[in-house]
Amino acid sequence: MAKRTGKPRGGARAGAGRPKGVSNAKTEERRRETAAAIEDHFKDGHSAEYHICQILLKAASAGDVQAAIHLDNRLQGRPRESLEVTGPGGGPIEQRIFRSRLSSGAPALAPPPLPPDGGDEPAEG
Repeated sequence: MAKRTGKPRGGARAGAGRPKGVSNAKTEERRRETAAAIEDHFKDGHSAEYHICQILLKAASAGDVQAAIHLDNRLQGRPRESLEVTGPGGGPIEQRIFRSRLSSGAPALAPPPLPPDGGDEPAEG
C-alpha cells in the first residue's frame, strides 16, 4: 500500500474542533428567545435575569432550598465539583493483578490473605 500524502485524516490536530467556551448557535438563539419572552411578560423594563432572580429570591425566602442554591449559583457562579481518590492514609491506591489458572497448569496467583481483624493490610506469612 502506498504511503498517503497530503492532508492528514482524522485524529487529534492542533486547533481542531469547537473552541472551549463557545456555545451552540441554537442554544444562544433559545436563550435570546427565552429572555425576550420573560421581558415581554413583565413589560417593566427589567431584564430576564432580574426577574429570574426575583422569583428565586421569593421562593428561597419561603424556605425552598433548591431555589436558594440556584440563586447562590446565579449570583456567585456554580462551584466546581471535584473528587479526590486516595489509598489508606492519603497515599496512592494499591493495584493488584490477579491471574486465573493458566492453560499450562501453572498455579494461579492468589491475593494475600486478609488479617483476622478485617483490616486493609495483608496478614504476615
